Amino acid sequence: MRTSAYMMLTGTLLTLLAACQDNLPKATEIERMRILGTRIEVVGDEQRSTPKPGEKVRVSLTTVFPSIEDSADDLHTLLIGCTAPGRYTGGIPICQELIDLATTKDAQLIAALPMLMKKLSCADIDPGILSLTPSTSLQCLTGAPTAVLPVGSDFRADNFLFLGVVCERGTPYVDATDPLLFGCEDNDGETIRVHGQIPVEYKKADENRNPNIDDALSLTIDDGEWDAFDPDMLPDENDCEQSTDQKSPTIPRRTGGDHTIGISYDPKDRDLVDGKPEVVELTVYATDGDMERRFTLFDELDTPKKGLLKSQLKWSPPLTRATPKAGELPIGGQKLVRFFITVRDQRSGYDVTSRAVCLH
Repeated sequence: MRTSAYMMLTGTLLTLLAACQDNLPKATEIERMRILGTRIEVVGDEQRSTPKPGEKVRVSLTTVFPSIEDSADDLHTLLIGCTAPGRYTGGIPICQELIDLATTKDAQLIAALPMLMKKLSCADIDPGILSLTPSTSLQCLTGAPTAVLPVGSDFRADNFLFLGVVCERGTPYVDATDPLLFGCEDNDGETIRVHGQIPVEYKKADENRNPNIDDALSLTIDDGEWDAFDPDMLPDENDCEQSTDQKSPTIPRRTGGDHTIGISYDPKDRDLVDGKPEVVELTVYATDGDMERRFTLFDELDTPKKGLLKSQLKWSPPLTRATPKAGELPIGGQKLVRFFITVRDQRSGYDVTSRAVCLH
């Protein structure tokens, strides 16, 4: 097991932060609406994350909130799917179709040029989908940020590109004259700009599959079983009480002090890349408290002869005091703390699961 401050390229998130350095959110604490990652699924073969030319790809942004009362109902998203540029040196990538406009003879692109060179707001796009070429489309979404984007049958680039913006409460737009390209109008919540490149599969060796998180990953807390969390099992009047439904898993109850999260992962779930097991990165986020580290990595050198890949990390919840500070738990009180665990490989594979603890 190895740890690192390693950042995935696929599904990179760009957030516009006007706050000073001291106000930046903690890396693993959910203090505001956040996007943790991107689930890529080929329509019709959802476990596969590498579309072939002629297929459609479902792009789902994992959106989480600090409070269980919040939901994705108020979210508005604009996503563009297109050809990734042949050269990309950082920053916000530009669709190859737009780069080619200067030299193209493609009638569809020429006709779309006036539209692409002005500000486009989701308030003006009806029914919310704008198709420009077989592999280039713009979609405006309400609710959970999930879009189905086409990869044209004549697609020939190495990567398919998605880019756009998620507005917590506002109207998304794209503006070619804006250095940031995307923004939100009348938004009093978070504005999160997103982009990522999706490898396209041309031969069997290109194939990548999403981690089978339900079968491959198991978690414990303080050596006790830790079941997946479903917020629907909670009664409205008390977040920390388990449902009377006997099929619902128990939410562990914990007090202040350090607690140990155990991670076990089945090495057989990893694909082979050039004959070696691919790197698997796990991150544990929480709505309260501090994690011992940002990442847990299992790389090609982590190859047990038998059994599971194992690691552990400490979670430190907020202290309990007679006079609690903001966000801390008063004596005699209780709070539901939710955890989000993401698993990703290095070739666009991704999945997420959740857990919960009742802090008292």
